[in-house]
Amino acid sequence: MAKLEIKLRSFLPRDKVVFKDNLEERVTFDGDKRKKADYNSNAYRTSQRFVIDTSKKDYGVQDFKDVGITTSHHYNSRGKLLEVRKNQAPNGNLKFTKRIENDDLYLSCSCAINNPSVWYSPDIKYNLEIKVTRTGSVRLTGKHGQFPAFEFGRHQISAKKAPENIWSYIPKDSAGVFDLYKPSVSVDVGRPYNSDKNN
Repeated sequence: MAKLEIKLRSFLPRDKVVFKDNLEERVTFDGDKRKKADYNSNAYRTSQRFVIDTSKKDYGVQDFKDVGITTSHHYNSRGKLLEVRKNQAPNGNLKFTKRIENDDLYLSCSCAINNPSVWYSPDIKYNLEIKVTRTGSVRLTGKHGQFPAFEFGRHQISAKKAPENIWSYIPKDSAGVFDLYKPSVSVDVGRPYNSDKNN
């Protein structure tokens, strides 16, 4: 039996993204200023977090969801900063459903969150399922978009182990907003409760 925390998040692995750059203006968006998965980081675009107690019949699932702040910088044609705007998308399209099958817990998670500062911008998207066993072993399966970055981690609280980054997807440096329109890609990765290696 185990008490554990699981995080499923997206993040923008850039310092900034240039949205518009012409003779009249330049607009940039802040990235999350990290290049790799980091369980303890507070920088992300979207976050689904679960606290689970496998000793309880229903796994005692507590869920938390959040969307990061979107910050844009607006410059004139001479490069003078005119305005900094902050916006935050609603978290209503961060969803999950729970079921227990053969005494294992399944969390079906979905995300469809876009840039709240750009009308009709494409979504950060995924449809991923997390499997948790009574011992605290986990498995992640499903599909996610090709941009931005995604990460999946576990903290086995009752075992007093350090948090682990189990899986991450980091897009190429050349990837950008238009990659949000590309087809989703698959993931299937798991990790036993008593190992630091995936299976």
